[in-house]
Amino acid sequence: MTPEQLQAKIDIKHCKSCPLFNKSKGPVPFYVPANPYNPVIAVQGEAPGAQEAEEGTPFVGPAGTLLRNKLGKLLDYDRLFLMNTICCLPDRKPPTPLQREVEACRGNLTKQLRAARPSYLLLLGSVAMKSYWPNMTMDKSRARWWQIPYGPKGYCWVMGTFHPAYILRRPDEMAVWLEDLAFFSFCAEQMAGIPEDERLQFDIKERKSPATGMVQGEQQELNLESDENPRLAEWIKIRDTYYP
Repeated sequence: MTPEQLQAKIDIKHCKSCPLFNKSKGPVPFYVPANPYNPVIAVQGEAPGAQEAEEGTPFVGPAGTLLRNKLGKLLDYDRLFLMNTICCLPDRKPPTPLQREVEACRGNLTKQLRAARPSYLLLLGSVAMKSYWPNMTMDKSRARWWQIPYGPKGYCWVMGTFHPAYILRRPDEMAVWLEDLAFFSFCAEQMAGIPEDERLQFDIKERKSPATGMVQGEQQELNLESDENPRLAEWIKIRDTYYP
């Protein structure tokens, strides 16, 4: 952990910028992996749940377990930075953060981004997406790539998808969600230049979606060069921007 990351964690733990700090067990700072990807790959959720607030670590509850089980088959989960849009558990049910809480915690979100310096960021849920684009809807933003002004190159590639808590409530969306996770993982690996022998192998059935044909035979990789792939234009935009 760098001195900047340590200071950011300390600052967040002692934050009292909104009333939530004394209505919960305190802020939950980001998770710093011991051996992060280089360039950095990060995940941003919405808010800590009850178990996260108890343990002081993001994504350790039921939603986090689902994320680890699924995303961990595509990327090395223990090498990911994990953070939330707001750092305290909202004191209501459901505990979805309000926009005023997002704004109150924006300083902490900025500290997390500056400490992590991600090049690729996966946004989970509409609250995470709206923390950058308040009028954005999941229909417009899901599985599309955007940029925000953070990261070592002066910007960070961002993609949004459903929050795992939503998938627990709506298991019928699981196939679409897995497809999104696979698309994010593949693009991040390609752009980050992760060597083939460091990429995780996984069950091809986890990634196959009958709606899109995003799996190329038995090669266990996304066929981004197929004319039948609806994500081809999105990938070309990323590739041409990243490799001018």
